[in-house]
Amino acid sequence: MAGLYHIPIRSIAKDILMDESVVFSVIDSLVEIGFCKYDHADEYCWVIGAALEELGENPSRQQIVGLQNLITRLVIDEYAPFAEELSKLIFSIPEFQAKLEEPRSPDSPPSPQVIDASSSFHVGKSLDGFLAHKNGRGSG
Repeated sequence: MAGLYHIPIRSIAKDILMDESVVFSVIDSLVEIGFCKYDHADEYCWVIGAALEELGENPSRQQIVGLQNLITRLVIDEYAPFAEELSKLIFSIPEFQAKLEEPRSPDSPPSPQVIDASSSFHVGKSLDGFLAHKNGRGSG
């Protein structure tokens, strides 16, 4: 979703059955035309624009928060290069900032049918009781 991938050159070369020097050349060409950025030391590739493409023209608040959480994990857990740059790019978009600042709508309460079903679910303490209830033969 973020367009940021850990992808070693040797893995690419092995998967497509090409020499690593050819893969380096192709990656460098893609970097030159602005399609992606590649960190040779950490072996991360950022496909520029992939996150915006994935989100679409009018992403929901939930989608934006999901991307924000993903980028945070990339920064904190993986120390991924380009993640902070991606974060600044994405969250500098005024429409995204506005959606993040909107108050979160409260979750709707469960329907009466869900409440009735969950309150009538009493299973015995044994596996036999669970299986009997599951198979409709009482509560064990």
